[in-house]
Amino acid sequence: MKALGPLRISEIERRDVIVLVNAVMDRGAPIMANRTLALLRKMFNFAIEQALTESNPCSRIRRPGKERQRDRVLSEVEITTFWHNLPRTRISEMVQDILKLILITAQRPGEVAGAAWMEIDHAATQSISPTEHDSGTSLWTIPAERSKNGLAHRVPLSRLAIQIIASSANDCRYLFPSPKDGAKHIRVSSLSHAVRNNFDMLDVEPFTPHDLRRTAASQMAGMGISRLVIARILNHAESGVTAIYDRHSYDNEKMEALDAWAKRIENITDKCR
Repeated sequence: MKALGPLRISEIERRDVIVLVNAVMDRGAPIMANRTLALLRKMFNFAIEQALTESNPCSRIRRPGKERQRDRVLSEVEITTFWHNLPRTRISEMVQDILKLILITAQRPGEVAGAAWMEIDHAATQSISPTEHDSGTSLWTIPAERSKNGLAHRVPLSRLAIQIIASSANDCRYLFPSPKDGAKHIRVSSLSHAVRNNFDMLDVEPFTPHDLRRTAASQMAGMGISRLVIARILNHAESGVTAIYDRHSYDNEKMEALDAWAKRIENITDKCR
């Protein structure tokens, strides 16, 4: 930060930030360059909240260093920050709901974005009370044609998932219709675009929508849920005839795991209200 020392906070411009971050890159430290940018972004967001400045010069500056996105997992602190900052971003309510459902259900972004009402147990989405709902009969069935491994996949829905789905009620075929064409579902690329353009307001290290699915799996493993059950929740590819007929035998275990995970999300996000 020494390079910005002589400047007043109101004098720091985007070019100053770029020069600083590039200098770190030139030292051969791409990850440190990313962290420097992230820290500056947080500092300016705080300054805006305190009315010390009116804008964040870090906005729309891309991370200079490449990182292995496939290893990205959000911590509990980051989950809480992400959850509470979502409403403060420019991300539409529809995309906010999709991102939350990816985290809650641990399903693929494309499967959530393309969910159709006919795939949902409609009875479970009616008259949902914040304290009354047993997810035992609430299922979302992803058809084989939308499943990555070509097998239909049953996803038990927690009360938290049902609340979000119920709030998305509409007369379209899809839960999340395209803003441009109600006969189609929202494009999955819209999710990545929305997240990428709002990192400064989400106030967490960069991540992709798919990282929310990985985060759910990692957090469930940390809760002691077996890898076999997590694999069933994720609908990972299996081989053999027995595997095909064995898939529905884990519905109860998947339900218990996803209920426990949803309650965990509620607990960690409620702590910072």
